[in-house]
Amino acid sequence: MIEIKMLDQLKFDPASIEVKAGETITFMVINTGTVEHDFTLGDEESQAGHEAEMAGGMAGMGHDEPNQLTLKPGTEGELTWHFTEAMSVLYGCHVIGHYDAGMVGS
Repeated sequence: MIEIKMLDQLKFDPASIEVKAGETITFMVINTGTVEHDFTLGDEESQAGHEAEMAGGMAGMGHDEPNQLTLKPGTEGELTWHFTEAMSVLYGCHVIGHYDAGMVGS
């Protein structure tokens, strides 16, 4: 299990992790902040696509994706993912303005 904290300074702690191909990882994601954050796992292309969706009016809509969590302040959630191949994976927050401000880890 890897614990990742969401911070109001628009950062994740830790900012980077290492995962090997073939590993199944459970992420324990904790919103330690005072505002809602989301945790979206994916490559650069999927992050850009999700950011565009949110900017295009999807903000505030519910998420129902297997690679995504939305957490209210002071809450936590788990996301389990199997990494089938070696690749660069990012985790980002797509609440409006957060990703652009640097709330992304790798």
